[in-house]
Amino acid sequence: IMVDADKLTEVYDQIKSGLPNNFEEAQTIIMQRDSIINQAQLEAERIREQAENSAKDMDVAANAAYEEKISEASVTREAENRGDDLTSNAADEAQSIIQDAQRKAYAIVNEMETKATDQKKGADRYAMEVLSSLEETLSESLGQIRRGIDNLRLEEPNLDNIKFRIARHVMKGRGWDGFDELIRFDDDLLTIFAGNMSEDRYKDAEIVLTFVALPSSKALFRSAFKNNGRISARKAKTHYAGYEKYDNYLKSLKDISYHGEKYIKPPALSKQLFYGFEQSDLLKSYRNRLVIDWGKSQTYIQKKLDKEVTEIYPKGFVSIFPGWDKVHISHKELTEIINNPNGNKDWYEYLSRHSGVYVIFDSSSGMQYVGSAYGGNGIWTRWEGYARTGHNGNKALKALARKNSDFANNFTYSLHHVFPRTVSRNDVLRYESLLKNKLGSRAFGLNEN
Repeated sequence: IMVDADKLTEVYDQIKSGLPNNFEEAQTIIMQRDSIINQAQLEAERIREQAENSAKDMDVAANAAYEEKISEASVTREAENRGDDLTSNAADEAQSIIQDAQRKAYAIVNEMETKATDQKKGADRYAMEVLSSLEETLSESLGQIRRGIDNLRLEEPNLDNIKFRIARHVMKGRGWDGFDELIRFDDDLLTIFAGNMSEDRYKDAEIVLTFVALPSSKALFRSAFKNNGRISARKAKTHYAGYEKYDNYLKSLKDISYHGEKYIKPPALSKQLFYGFEQSDLLKSYRNRLVIDWGKSQTYIQKKLDKEVTEIYPKGFVSIFPGWDKVHISHKELTEIINNPNGNKDWYEYLSRHSGVYVIFDSSSGMQYVGSAYGGNGIWTRWEGYARTGHNGNKALKALARKNSDFANNFTYSLHHVFPRTVSRNDVLRYESLLKNKLGSRAFGLNEN
């Protein structure tokens, strides 16, 4: 191939003359590239050094961590070893505790069984002692009765030669309601009542056993009386300490009809028949306690003492608690109940566990006092104060005491609402205030607040 040298030179020159600016720019770019490469090399060197340093630091940290892990592993192994030891010791100790607990449990069971056996034996002994004591008491009582009969030559009473009588007085529904509560705790009134008859029924009796009727055919023993024979009505005035009180009571009676029968009030005492009765100690410990079955006979005075004893009440017994809404007792009954809590446990248990609002009625004036009891032993504590003093510190009731020392015997007590002792004092007082308003006891009664 033939090349024109001149033509080639011309083309070269044209190319060279046409690209001067691009060439300079390329040189500039190349210089900038070299600068960038140098900078990159420097930066790479810096990064390499930094990486080496970081690697060294990491190597140091890794070595430290390795050493630490080795140390932790050692601690772990030590802990595991100690844990194994503790577990072993704990298991041994737990086994020891279990065995010790079992031994103690067996010991306690054995001790309880021994105590239970001893208590059973003790209970048996106590029961035997109680039964023996009861047998002894009954034997003594029977002996007392027998001795009393022997002393009175009544060993073999018969229809031809009666030396005693037993009397069962029925007063409820015959106009004498409430009289039984009076004679129960008033020996003077009881004695003249027993010695006063409308007919000559005791002329050959030496001892009269007086009972009062209970529900059904039961009768409660009041007292035994020695009969000294007939006395005049004039003599009765001095013979009987309760003459005036008995006379006043009879004057308050009225003619009534009961179950189709008409009951006429008794005539004046001056026109009645009397015996010279005196209380006897025969069966004294069984007054107001001995209950007999009178039987089907309606005859209230009989000759034979052949009645079945059905019950003996505790000493100091007054009555069975009738339920709070039926409570209506005299001051003497209240006093006997308070003085004999063991003989009237149902009263004590109920009254001491309840707060309540009560009413005291004064029969001499017809006025009422509304009071309340809360806290402590509840109603029992409050009524205990009335049993002791009659007024329990109340201003209006103390004024009655100054006028009449026997003022409290005109009182009867009743409950109008009861609360558990957990009820607040304010709730009790609110009901007390409400009842005062209902009864008007502030304006027309004995309440002054």
